[in-house]
Amino acid sequence: MDVTTEALIEILAENDDGVLMKRDELAGFFGSFDAYRSGSNKDESFYNEAFDGQYAKVNRKSSDKKVLAAKHTYCSITGGIQPDTFKAILKTHPGFLYSGLMARLLFSMPPDRVRNFSEASISEPAREAYTLFSCYYIGNHIPTKNTLRPHRLDMLFSV
Repeated sequence: MDVTTEALIEILAENDDGVLMKRDELAGFFGSFDAYRSGSNKDESFYNEAFDGQYAKVNRKSSDKKVLAAKHTYCSITGGIQPDTFKAILKTHPGFLYSGLMARLLFSMPPDRVRNFSEASISEPAREAYTLFSCYYIGNHIPTKNTLRPHRLDMLFSV
């Protein structure tokens, strides 16, 4: 869900201890910067300043609340992004590097693991469940133990 910095300041004003923003795709988060303000870099500046938990205020032109203010801007952001997508974002938005925004991020990536597949490593319950599922899917019926036809297990369990 995209959130404007104005809406986030309003949420932060009601949550002195801060908030956690969970984004499934961080590409959408970075892509939403200044969506309603072409070329102003205000969202980028806001998140740079929010890193330190600073006071934030915004003046609204049209609203019941003319001034929104948050005493502290404690906002942690978590999410995922593919390495190639992240590289593309940095190419199209080099300012993220120069402004210090990227220096404020903490990256975590699991190590690459090579898995060697062997049908011997498949447990019997998994083998039965897969066989039952594949027979139902292929024949569109629920098989009995006498009508089970095994299919290629390596297609499901290989990495």
